Amino acid sequence: MIHTAWCLGILAALSVQAKDNPEYEHWANCKPGSWVKFKIEGEMRGQKFEMTETAKLLEVTQEKCVVEHTRAGKVGPQELPPQVQKEDVKAKDEEPDKVLREGEEEIEVDGKKFKCRVIDLEKAKDKSTMKIWVTKEIPGGVVRGEISPPPGQKGVMKITSVGWEKK
Repeated sequence: MIHTAWCLGILAALSVQAKDNPEYEHWANCKPGSWVKFKIEGEMRGQKFEMTETAKLLEVTQEKCVVEHTRAGKVGPQELPPQVQKEDVKAKDEEPDKVLREGEEEIEVDGKKFKCRVIDLEKAKDKSTMKIWVTKEIPGGVVRGEISPPPGQKGVMKITSVGWEKK
């Protein structure tokens, strides 16, 4: 199943060998209790899916941020029970992804305009590709993302921030 915490980890792609982790920086500039809610939809292996995920900041230290992910949704006609998982977002990243392109773009999400950094990248682990729009205005940084599976697999996943509170 799709691990959307992985989507939030895509900001780590900006790192090179144990450097500062941009995802950590996006969470660390918030106070515990900050959250972002995502709408996730797509198709993988011929199955359409729709999910929601809320990522909530629980703790911030110099070494890591602890983020709780709560997801629910459906794959095809099957409803998935809610799942809760904690993630340690480390301050340093040791598994960098390959940045293919970077730029700036203004986009509108949930009626609000954001000046975003746009990043196209390839995941080091499985060669899947992503395009993400990030800003410091939203906890965790991700405003929108488009994810394609590794070569040889079909499908696409779109993730969009639909609500948030930065404390």
